Amino acid sequence: MDMTPGMWLSRLITELGTRQERYQLLDRYHRSDAPMPPGPTNRKRQRTQDNFANYDNKFDPFETLRRISRVNWADMIVEALIERMKVLGFTSGSEGNEQEDARAWAYWQANDLDTALPQLLRTKGALSEAYMIVGPVDERINAPRITCEDPRQTITEHDPVDRRRVLAALKVYGDEVAGVDRAYLYLPNPDGPALLYRATRERAADTKAMLYTADRWEFEPAEELPTVDVPVVWFPNRADLFGRTMGEFEHVLDDLNRIAMLVLHRMQITMLQAFRQRAAIGKFPEKDGAGNVIDYDALFSGDPAAFWLLDSGTQMWESSGLDLSPILEAVKADVRELAGRTRTPLYYLYPDSGGSAEGAVTQREGLIFRAAARITETEGPLERVMALTFEAAGETPSADMETVWLRPDLATLSERYDAASKALAAGLPHRTVWREILQYSQQEIERIEAGRAAMAASAPVLPAPAAA
Repeated sequence: MDMTPGMWLSRLITELGTRQERYQLLDRYHRSDAPMPPGPTNRKRQRTQDNFANYDNKFDPFETLRRISRVNWADMIVEALIERMKVLGFTSGSEGNEQEDARAWAYWQANDLDTALPQLLRTKGALSEAYMIVGPVDERINAPRITCEDPRQTITEHDPVDRRRVLAALKVYGDEVAGVDRAYLYLPNPDGPALLYRATRERAADTKAMLYTADRWEFEPAEELPTVDVPVVWFPNRADLFGRTMGEFEHVLDDLNRIAMLVLHRMQITMLQAFRQRAAIGKFPEKDGAGNVIDYDALFSGDPAAFWLLDSGTQMWESSGLDLSPILEAVKADVRELAGRTRTPLYYLYPDSGGSAEGAVTQREGLIFRAAARITETEGPLERVMALTFEAAGETPSADMETVWLRPDLATLSERYDAASKALAAGLPHRTVWREILQYSQQEIERIEAGRAAMAASAPVLPAPAAA
């Protein structure tokens, strides 16, 4: 059965709605708003909340402890990865296509993807997926427009036989200024270029959130796109063969909750037992000789300058000091487990964690392997984006175009120059050495070549040696 645009819109927006709860939960962990850890029931506090309709728990001391007991480990896990994922340029894989490489990098720069790509990688790592959309040539940047998209607003459906083929794609968002919801539906066209269907619907006056329903949409006439394939590219994170994705910290949510609970318990114990308690043991009358009730709180003031008069038979007692080391060690043990399960060096999560230099190297290798795996799963979609960009610009890119990444091991400058000298001695082309070993960007390589050409042009021409 052929699917109409309305049927595709209904199918995709419904599926997008089912994903929102998961996205919002992951986003809360990533944005320092994770669910607060539970604590023991306080009946007095609960009665207070029940008896006052306008009770504001922001001023509840226990609620304050619950809020500040959360540590944003999730953001650290994602950021440690992004630091080692940087695109330096594109190459056709063979010498002689420098102009094409330069055009690819020009399209990249025109869309400010040096700034946008970390945002996409951050969303991909936190929410488990992200998207890019390639549009027609934008005269303002003189290049096809490339945008990075959030999975809470964008969705694709893929051919179950060939997952690289997009059957349909949808982007929806609420236009708060115009008071409407907008939808952009991308569909392939057997007879030519892909088609874009724009649709809008009026928002109810009391509706603030997007409704993931298929009713009341009004379609505009379809418009042809400059690409044959649907120009929406999916960037999955840790996808399996069923297309299911997983965020960088999604598999350790229980670990994050357990650590937050331990931190909460430590703070509760500290608040209740950190100060030593004193007591006077003896017989103390309720009233003085004149029949007045004795205010012992005033007599036994906690002021440092207070002076107490005690009966000769009175004994003083003081509670022992509080030892928090067991619970602190428990937190450290859970953080170490978290670091191991996410392949994040412990020093990212727990500064001054100690350990041997050999152990630090081993931890760093785990992060390098994780970064290399994410680079591998990202470069295919990026190369697909660049192929669509060339097509939108009316050009045909080389079939072997590749993405050039900064090496995730972050080798030192001396190590890179030592490797470069050996590679040049072995006969590798200068551009290859600059790009693959020295990790120069496309712009840096162009400046070097321009400088070398200028130096060659200005060099004095020496006369030929006289004949003997």
